[in-house]
Amino acid sequence: MIELKPGAGLVVAGDVRSAFDTVDDALLNGARMVVSVLEATQSANMPAAQKQRLLNNLTAGINGVLDGRGHLVSALKDMLEIKAQSNLAPVSYGCPEGWKAASTVIVGDVAPAAAKPESAHA
Repeated sequence: MIELKPGAGLVVAGDVRSAFDTVDDALLNGARMVVSVLEATQSANMPAAQKQRLLNNLTAGINGVLDGRGHLVSALKDMLEIKAQSNLAPVSYGCPEGWKAASTVIVGDVAPAAAKPESAHA
């Protein structure tokens, strides 16, 4: 059995929440920045190719943050599996109900649920 210190579990849980909050704030700020850039350049007589390059770079940055968030989700799933094999298995650190079902998301998986094969929902 994996032996974890109870206090360490609380620290990790707090850090996990903080990390997700920070990444979500970055996504919000990135989305706001795209909107601001679109509004600022709407009537700026900017060449289409230059604006396209700018928008591609902005959205690539946001997509990178989103991909990173997916890796955090995968890491959290790993942490939950480790916790389940430890002395802290019965301890709740505040994960929402249904987390295990939701944590089967694959990083970069953007296909709508209806388009996925049934085996993907196992």
